[in-house]
Amino acid sequence: MGGLLYKDFVSIKGKRLVLVLLLLTVAFLVLRIVFPGNMDHSAFMALDDDGQEINMLDAIFAFVPMFLTVSVIGLINGFVRKLVDNDNKNKIHTYISSLPLEKNVYIASKYVFIAITSYVFMSLCMIWVIIYNAFAGKNIFSDFLAAFNECIIPLFCLELFLAVIELPMFILMGTKKAKLIKIAITMLFGFVAVAYLL
Repeated sequence: MGGLLYKDFVSIKGKRLVLVLLLLTVAFLVLRIVFPGNMDHSAFMALDDDGQEINMLDAIFAFVPMFLTVSVIGLINGFVRKLVDNDNKNKIHTYISSLPLEKNVYIASKYVFIAITSYVFMSLCMIWVIIYNAFAGKNIFSDFLAAFNECIIPLFCLELFLAVIELPMFILMGTKKAKLIKIAITMLFGFVAVAYLL
């Protein structure tokens, strides 16, 4: 199982992804240390509706954890298709069938890999929120990001649920048919949501 997990890690260019995410985290930490929101910078101060002074640096930096969270959720969504595409392109199924492994180990390794990746990314998103809050003033933006932090776990659970549904479709039907079915389901869900709202 460990070899299959490492193969998946290599197929998504995991080392480069880890390096990029680490650099983004360090850059965000350095920027928050250099430009903290809990200090009085006269050039960045504004008044909210209640007449309370807020630091606009907090407003700018509040979008960074949200943007990065949405980005890594999109990455996980793309991993499912990429893993199956790489295995089909490299004819991994034939190689794995010759190994002394049970058939369900291959499928289980995909689920385990997506689960581990989701957990690591979810933890990283929470670290970004912690970095933001460590240097933020008490204002509407820190309250908003605290509320967003409560949504991180449900967002990643939803992403895992979608991956659990998508993975068998991509493996059994191929990527082209599975993408068409995914688009059809998404459009149907969109129509139902719009009809419900109207």
